Amino acid sequence: MQQDAWPTLPAPTDPVVVWEQYLQGCCDRESQCRVRASAHDQTPQQREQVLLRRLSDTARESLEKHALSDTGASLQRQALELIRLRRRVLPDDYPGWNKPEVFLGAAALHRAVHALIEEYDRFRLQHDLLHDICSRWIGVAQATVQGSLTDSAPVFTLGQQMRNIAADGTISPAEFLRFACGYAEYEPLQLNRFQRAALAQGLHAGYLASRLFRKQNWLIDTDAFLTAALFKDVAWFIPGADEKSLSRGQHAEWSAGLMAQCEDLRIAVPRLIREHHECLDGSGLPLGLSAAALRRDSRLMSVLTRWSELFVRGEENNRVDGKADNSLAGPTPVLVSESLEGRWDPVWISRLLENLQLPRPEGLPHPSGEPRQNANPHWRLPRPHFIQKQGVPLPLRARRPNA
Repeated sequence: MQQDAWPTLPAPTDPVVVWEQYLQGCCDRESQCRVRASAHDQTPQQREQVLLRRLSDTARESLEKHALSDTGASLQRQALELIRLRRRVLPDDYPGWNKPEVFLGAAALHRAVHALIEEYDRFRLQHDLLHDICSRWIGVAQATVQGSLTDSAPVFTLGQQMRNIAADGTISPAEFLRFACGYAEYEPLQLNRFQRAALAQGLHAGYLASRLFRKQNWLIDTDAFLTAALFKDVAWFIPGADEKSLSRGQHAEWSAGLMAQCEDLRIAVPRLIREHHECLDGSGLPLGLSAAALRRDSRLMSVLTRWSELFVRGEENNRVDGKADNSLAGPTPVLVSESLEGRWDPVWISRLLENLQLPRPEGLPHPSGEPRQNANPHWRLPRPHFIQKQGVPLPLRARRPNA
């Protein structure tokens, strides 16, 4: 008689109903073979006790790692549900334990539980790595605000860590970007919401810049760019700083002034920080430069800044709505619509999407040397409020060629 086909092995994260069908299919198969009695410490029940002890250790660790509350809880819940399923479908007194199909079915389920625990351990290692980076970042930000940042070694150490993460093939961009948002939201309890947003967006911009500069430097000072990308919003750590006091892009001016106190940093760092909100149509803040006055690195910095803002905002909305979006294409529609207005450089948008392995959207304009028809030529040079109150004239810089 022809033997029935072996049931398809589900993935570890498949629903419990699929695993129940798999185990039931293993029980329904008829076989003339029998499994010999194994040693006591090699039975499925004994192997399950080892997995349960590992699960209890992960649950104890997750109480202290709030950033793992979403991902870690789902993995632990799936592992416990699979163990309960085994005890319900294949109890210890099940008469068919000597059948090889039943024995192999239980072994496959235990391998799935082991894979879930290994996945949690991988996220735990990422959490420890991110905890070290965020602690260093907060320390540098506080030292900058206090005026005690005289050595550039901590800044360059952070930049090297971001390069190492970008070169690590075991950490996908979606995992790191989403995990950085979760860590900034849950872990640093001493920070307010503006400082948490500055932390998340700084990590995002630094990570994306490190990925873009892995193969080539695009004729950009990568060290200065990475430093500016990490600490472009450090002004939010000024005591008493809020949205009103740093409105209309004034935090860019203040952040540039704070980072300029370290003489070891490149001269391009404060310039990039001052221009990280600039748009090609001249409507950016606080300088309001036109497209011809923006350098190549400033155009890239503005694209990374806008992408990180949209991504962090989308993650906050998904967290409030209880949605799970694993895609990185959320900021793309807004970037495309704004690039049609002439605000962002489509060249850097295309390179960023290609680096993130996202398809090029159809509506994204192709770069050309022709002037943008949708750009606003009637922009005014904005004057920050703290300059207006003091009556300080705002110097105009000479027009520079497009780099």
